[in-house]
Amino acid sequence: MILVVGTQKIVSDLDEAMSRVYDYAFPLEDARAQAEYGIHSAVNKVLIINREITPGRITVVLVDEVLGF
Repeated sequence: MILVVGTQKIVSDLDEAMSRVYDYAFPLEDARAQAEYGIHSAVNKVLIINREITPGRITVVLVDEVLGF
């Protein structure tokens, strides 16, 4: 799996990450969905990788530009 992530999304812990999803990213995406499609958005899927048993199966590429919210 290759994840391409904007560095603006890096936070210190899981609580801060979930807060960012619900308090920052979701309101922006909800407004975008309403403007674009006339419907509300929702937080439907959240992926948390706790640990990987086989090393090297996941690569995270950090991009120093704003990607998404």
